Amino acid sequence: MKLFKRDENGPEACSMKAVDEEKLKAAFVRVANKVIKDSDGFIKKMISNIEKVLKENKDEVKLKTIDSRLVELRKQVTNLIRLNSRSSIDSDIYDEEYNRLVLEMENLRSQRLAYTKTEMECKSNYSRVREIEKILNDHEIIKKFDEELFGVLVVQIRVVSLVEVEFILKTGVEVKEII
Repeated sequence: MKLFKRDENGPEACSMKAVDEEKLKAAFVRVANKVIKDSDGFIKKMISNIEKVLKENKDEVKLKTIDSRLVELRKQVTNLIRLNSRSSIDSDIYDEEYNRLVLEMENLRSQRLAYTKTEMECKSNYSRVREIEKILNDHEIIKKFDEELFGVLVVQIRVVSLVEVEFILKTGVEVKEII
């Protein structure tokens, strides 16, 4: 089982001394039990965080403004192309105006994509939280390291010091634990 980037990149990639794997496993057992004991609170907090991000991201007025501006810009590009084909506008003027319109469209599409990407990430996180909720509801307090539960909950372990680690859970929560 590889718990650290140190395992992937070698000891020279990490300035921290190696932490005993058994201590890490014991720390995970404590973290997992905290999460299992308070799974309702844990899940509610995660869903609340996701809904908060969605609400902050979901600016319908701004999205409608972007969409209507994109429609307007497409019409302007079409009209510019028609005008050029009918009356042969000076190529420098045509190129300058065409590039300006296309650049604005690309910027707006990037903004729109950022909204969509955040929304998709939130929906994915929401699904992941629901999966974790189901697993936690089926789990009793654990007495020893459970590799399957570890794989479900933890995305990374960050060594804070020789006596403290931080478990970064798949839901985005970071839980510090003494080792």
